[in-house]
Amino acid sequence: MLRRFVILVLLVLSPIFIINYQGHEGTAVAAPPHNEEKEAPTDNVYYIALNVPSVDSYQINLPFGPEGVETAVWQALKQESQPIVNELEQLQMRQLISGYELQQGTNSVAVYGVSDAAHLQTLNQTASVYQNELPKCAIDSAQAMQEQIAGLMQTQSMKENAVLNRVTAVPSIIVQTVPKSNYSSVNGYADGNKTVTMNLIRNGQTVATQSTTSSSNGFYYFSPSWQSCPFPDYSWQAKTGDVVQVSANGQTASTTVVDISLSVDPITNIASGTTAPGRTVVVNIYQPQNGICSGTSQSKQTTAASGNYNLDFSSLLNFNRAASGQAYAKDGNGNSTYTYAHAHTIYAYFNSYEFAGVISPSSSYTAKLQRSGSTLDMVTGSSSGNGYFNDNFSYEIEPGDIIQLSGSNFTNFQYTAVDLTTTFNINTNQLTGTTASNRTVSASFNKRSNSYDVVTTTCSYGYDCESTTSNSSGNYTLNASIDIERGDYAYVYVYDTNGMYQYTSGGVNAPAIVATPNSSQIKGLGTTPYTYVSITLKNSSGIVKDSATDYSDYEGEFYEWMNTTVYPGDIIEINDGSTTTSMTVQNTDTYLNSSTDRLNGTASGKLLALLWDYDAGFYWNDYCASTNATGSVNLAFSSANIDGQDYAKVYNTGADGHYTYQYIRAFTVNAEFDYDSVYGYTTHRQDNVTIQHKRNSTVLETITETSSTTNGFFYVFLSNSFQTGDVLVVTSSQGDSTTLTVPTLTVSIPQTGDKITGTGPANQKVFVLLSRLYNNGSYGWGFYETVNASGNYSVSLDDGYDYYWGYDCSAVEVQGHCNRALTRHYTSNGHQFVAYSPYPDDAPADNYENDNASSSAKAYSSTQSHSFHTSSDTDWVKFTVTNDDLGKTYYIETRNLGWGMDTILYLYDTDGTTQLAWNDDGGAGLASLIAWQPTASGTYYVRVDPYDNDNTAYCDALYDLSITTNRIFLPIVGKQ
Repeated sequence: MLRRFVILVLLVLSPIFIINYQGHEGTAVAAPPHNEEKEAPTDNVYYIALNVPSVDSYQINLPFGPEGVETAVWQALKQESQPIVNELEQLQMRQLISGYELQQGTNSVAVYGVSDAAHLQTLNQTASVYQNELPKCAIDSAQAMQEQIAGLMQTQSMKENAVLNRVTAVPSIIVQTVPKSNYSSVNGYADGNKTVTMNLIRNGQTVATQSTTSSSNGFYYFSPSWQSCPFPDYSWQAKTGDVVQVSANGQTASTTVVDISLSVDPITNIASGTTAPGRTVVVNIYQPQNGICSGTSQSKQTTAASGNYNLDFSSLLNFNRAASGQAYAKDGNGNSTYTYAHAHTIYAYFNSYEFAGVISPSSSYTAKLQRSGSTLDMVTGSSSGNGYFNDNFSYEIEPGDIIQLSGSNFTNFQYTAVDLTTTFNINTNQLTGTTASNRTVSASFNKRSNSYDVVTTTCSYGYDCESTTSNSSGNYTLNASIDIERGDYAYVYVYDTNGMYQYTSGGVNAPAIVATPNSSQIKGLGTTPYTYVSITLKNSSGIVKDSATDYSDYEGEFYEWMNTTVYPGDIIEINDGSTTTSMTVQNTDTYLNSSTDRLNGTASGKLLALLWDYDAGFYWNDYCASTNATGSVNLAFSSANIDGQDYAKVYNTGADGHYTYQYIRAFTVNAEFDYDSVYGYTTHRQDNVTIQHKRNSTVLETITETSSTTNGFFYVFLSNSFQTGDVLVVTSSQGDSTTLTVPTLTVSIPQTGDKITGTGPANQKVFVLLSRLYNNGSYGWGFYETVNASGNYSVSLDDGYDYYWGYDCSAVEVQGHCNRALTRHYTSNGHQFVAYSPYPDDAPADNYENDNASSSAKAYSSTQSHSFHTSSDTDWVKFTVTNDDLGKTYYIETRNLGWGMDTILYLYDTDGTTQLAWNDDGGAGLASLIAWQPTASGTYYVRVDPYDNDNTAYCDALYDLSITTNRIFLPIVGKQ
């Protein structure tokens, strides 16, 4: 039996879409979630949209509050985008793109200055590319990620709660529901380290099944995955009346899902809501104390005899607008349906237009911004199903401003904004500043331990939470118990007496500069997010070489490519409006040594390295190691096996605390059959690499190439095609060498049968990718297969699983007219061979050619199928209007456009030259539509043009033309 699993590329187990925005179609860059919109290049902008990850893999180490979801989403998004960002950095070093940026609101990576969309297709197997508009599925997935992470944060906060503890051998069950949302989850306790299976039963039928392994203490967690096709929704949802059945270690438990609601009133100290009559309701109220760093919990329970419940916590807890609650509707066996709620509150961001908070679920509100007794702005909106809302004023919220919130479903309340200044002292590990007098100030200090951040300061996790009260002058000092280095950060909260607060969205950073020597890359972290950062590059004598300005992102990251090269000894100075700091670029020169599995080279000072070890092309192992270098570097990574495809990020801390950065690759060789090319990386920049191609001991050719000055990349074309048994000997002047025997490796798409076939090395794995191409790139489904003993493999899509193309959710047909397959084989030391099936033919000439002029226009009788088969192709059609049709509306439109197609329609008078009307995108998507009422009978002419040459001469340069007086709205049928 062949072992196989399916991946959606680019990210492992996550589909990626790349969307190209062109100027005629609208805005190129999504606005940042706070403050002013970032100015960004508008030419050749692509968006790589990330799908929803498996959120239970993320560790949420944040103080929980309504704003915590946004921060956790950002961290998850950065982690999920890491493989893409690593490759984009390489493309940027090769000057194939000008830059990239993570976009939070749409879960995407914006890529600027793309010289050729084909370069994006090399990212981690392939890229899925389409044009003109961000698909709704990307927006839906962004919302889904927020829902899942909010649910996960709540689940983590429940894990220590006594109501979860299991009292028998039977698994306990808690079904988490979110009011007026499709998201739900199931968690509880079973025996430790056991397989736990959940069945969701509706009307006696099992509608979903999922399995996991419980943790050592028995905790298990199930959540649905997000799917974009055939329609955007979660893979399952626990609805009222469903039965959730959980089995583990021979024991089975079940519970029926019921409705449950919760309201937390800080004025009366009452928690109330509704649920199924007769259920026992347990409510736990958490009241933060001393800011975010600690809190008090109290629980009460009652029986909702008639379905309503009301619990007065006055004797137990005097809670305020920082409080939150959890409600469990328990059945007779102690299993529960669960929901959560936050007290009605307002929170605002410092130096921002944005405010947010919680009111009653699905409630309308009016928010006023008052300044000096006058209403400066007013906005209206509605809260979500769990009561959360988020909005923006037209003016930045300033200290002393009052945010008033009113509505019919909740008691009106308000918040008064304050000021905040912050200064990090990395020598004393202190955060100091000013705010309003006698306010609680809290900060969660964090080491920057994530590999996907602009800099990593530790290989282990570092966190501390501290609170204080500002004095009568508004001064405060917070002492962190962890060692603060440049790049580390804190989230700072300032509370009023009612528990409402302002918050440093994105955090406050200890400013850091990260310089890449021998390239033009300078990046780093400013003090706060969304600020302009000026960058000045000087030589070692202090003479200015170049300067630039960048706008920092959600976490304060800035990223700039200078117009000149950065060299060791250069001085870099940044100013973010509040802080000026500078660094001297270190003479850091390290490389990955495949012989010793170590990082070698030269450096001085603290050296931290992150290694990604590619295991025979199938999965990544990541490692982190650090040392204090005193010249020679010999850094080991525990159990790592450094081979081809591996890469590392290296951060060398200078005496000034800033970082000299290297992105380095192990010695890597890749060979492509169809292009007769060899490409890869040398361990040192500007290294001479020699490729010798031999057949039967005869040297066919020897080529010497110098790798790039930035990252050691090389690419050569051979004069002779590869044949099975040929030998490639690739050697670098630094002593790296590999001898590769060319294997049998093919891939093809048979004319019949829903499968892909090919040949490869016997009993070894290959990666097979089916791509659906079009003018701006491709979508792909990837599979890992094991070649049989005879050297053959077959990938069948007729396996009971439904495959869809993410572009338009059309079903995957292996023999589609735009499909192409590739296969990859990795050698035992990580080098790679790639083979392709034939490239799809361009769309053929349609049945109406030659029709490139009005004189050769073909008469219209019914819907016509056309193509733009050459770059100069245009299509003319003529139709006749009778006296009976005068006064009727004619609908002239293009339909069923091929992927990436964009048409323009022109309508001409009976002379074939006088233009009466035109339209670009009036139809569905990029289709065109002219609605026209004739005033005279006769024969009229229609010309259909491609928007530009990119919409011609490719496999899917297809469209239908319809001319009718009775427009029928039919579903658009995607072309395969």
